[in-house]
Parts: sequence; C-alpha cells; structure tokens
Amino acid sequence: MTWILCAYAMTTPIVVLEDLSSSFDAFGRSWELTRGARAKVAGTIVVTWLISQFLPQMVIGAISGALGVAGNDSLQPAFVVVASLLGIVLAPILPCALTLLYYDLRVRREAFDIQVLSEQLGTGIH
Repeated sequence: MTWILCAYAMTTPIVVLEDLSSSFDAFGRSWELTRGARAKVAGTIVVTWLISQFLPQMVIGAISGALGVAGNDSLQPAFVVVASLLGIVLAPILPCALTLLYYDLRVRREAFDIQVLSEQLGTGIH
C-alpha cells in the first residue's frame, strides 16, 4: 500500500505544473515519473513528516516535561496551543519537498531544463 502511495505522490505537483488534457492523467504520469525512485519518495515523505510533525511535538513535550508542566494544569493549554501552531506553521514543508522532488525527478529522468521552464512562465533567467 505504501509503495502505491509513493507512486502517486507526485500527482499534485503534476496537476499544478503540467498542462494535461485531464487531471486523471496525472496518476499515470506520477506512476511513470516515480518508477525506480519510490524509495526516494518514501524517504522524502518520512523525513519531512518527522521534521514538520513529529519533531515539534517531541520538543514541546520535552520542554514541558523539563519545566514540570504536567503537574501544573494552568500551563498545559499554552503548550498544547504552541505545539499545534508549530504543526500548522511547518505543515507546508511536505508540499514544498514534494514539489522539489518533482523537479528533481524531471531533471534526472527527462533532462528537464529549469531555464526552459522559466522562459515558458515568462520570468526568464539570464
């Protein structure tokens, strides 16, 4: 199941960044783009999840434990709010990492040129 999820991890960047006749074509395109690189996709997802969700919760938990907040009911809500806000602030890390991985896969598989993309978008790198 995880392997299939990794095969379809590039569908969102593909729908947003490529001109396809149907958004359902992104599934096949993602399957082909991630072929042979699904372990890399899985690793990227795991590392970004650890950075954006697990690590902040652990840090907040360690700080609250060190300060003895568990015995003080008045400070617990503040730490819950801080932990939730950190999760919200760091949530865009996964889509950013997947978009960078999409460009990495395109460059490695298709010799995709970023300069050509910038010219297509009208920004032009000189």
